[in-house]
Amino acid sequence: MTHLRLSQMEKRFIATGQGARFDAFFDVIKQLLAPECITPHGYIKTFSSMTGVDVFGGLASQLSPILDIGNPVILYSGILLGHVREDVAIGHDDDVDVAVFLGEHRYEVIPNRWYAYKKALFENGLISEKSASIKTPVIKVDTDIGMTIDLFPAWSSEGRFSVYPYSLGELTNGMILPLQGFRTTRIMLPSDSEAFLEHCCGETWRVPDPLFHFDWENAYHKFELLVGHDFSV
Repeated sequence: MTHLRLSQMEKRFIATGQGARFDAFFDVIKQLLAPECITPHGYIKTFSSMTGVDVFGGLASQLSPILDIGNPVILYSGILLGHVREDVAIGHDDDVDVAVFLGEHRYEVIPNRWYAYKKALFENGLISEKSASIKTPVIKVDTDIGMTIDLFPAWSSEGRFSVYPYSLGELTNGMILPLQGFRTTRIMLPSDSEAFLEHCCGETWRVPDPLFHFDWENAYHKFELLVGHDFSV
């Protein structure tokens, strides 16, 4: 809630020509809270405090057993943004979001496909009982390197690409497929990462924004079929 309030406050200050005043105010808040930061998930440590840690290398290591299940895993959201902008994880981020490509399917069958995938992860000991009990479409993977990895379902259908919670057929397959390799890992990238980021984060995605706040209310409405499914295993 605090993160959202600050995001709304920032917009009001900018609209009245007082952007610099808000920046000064926000700098004071960051100094007072350090080493913790205000994020959409609360007051917690972010990647900026992971001195000397290669987030991308750690991510590849943690995802290796998950990739053995067989579905491609795609960098997206904030971790993709950091890679494209500066090839480092965003300092004010606190978790990693990746998309799991389920293949070519009609939207109507995705809830059952995603449930089956989550069940397979649980049965193979790749997610905890706590994560398995979560009813929402997000699969949380705990790690031993100080980060949480969130898995989101992605699929294609009739030339259109969908990925929760950003696109329900608004993207073309050509913007994402064929997937591209990431470094020397088995993790994948969209074929056109910049076009994908513009769709997800808007035209200003190249400008760092610690107070970017995703419109989850709209996403829940758009993905009503997926959100309404019980994914607890």
